[in-house]
Amino acid sequence: MDRCKDLPTAPAGVELDQLDGLQVEIPAKALAALAEILDQIAKGRAVDIQGIPPEVATREAAALLNLPHPRLLQLLDEGAIASRISNGRRRIQFVDLVAFKQAQAEAMDELAALSEDLKMGY
Repeated sequence: MDRCKDLPTAPAGVELDQLDGLQVEIPAKALAALAEILDQIAKGRAVDIQGIPPEVATREAAALLNLPHPRLLQLLDEGAIASRISNGRRRIQFVDLVAFKQAQAEAMDELAALSEDLKMGY
């Protein structure tokens, strides 16, 4: 969304005080997400907001990445995605899943650009 780059980036965030005496502080990290949510609502789209745990189990991670569970385990064994063992079970940081997914998307974009440069017709 183009409007996000125009948002204030001060670490303190933004304070709203025109809500009938109610003061709301919005941390700077939340401003871009809030702007995207408001943009989607303005376009008439439904918005679903859910909390995400900082760590997920391997089956949840596989579902989030749309991968078969054995493939995810292989990636974890290879070190492509960081994980830790807690109570005998592997746990994966959600931020590591997002980073892996972004890296995969960037690699796919690069492959698409290369195929276009080579005029492969895909």
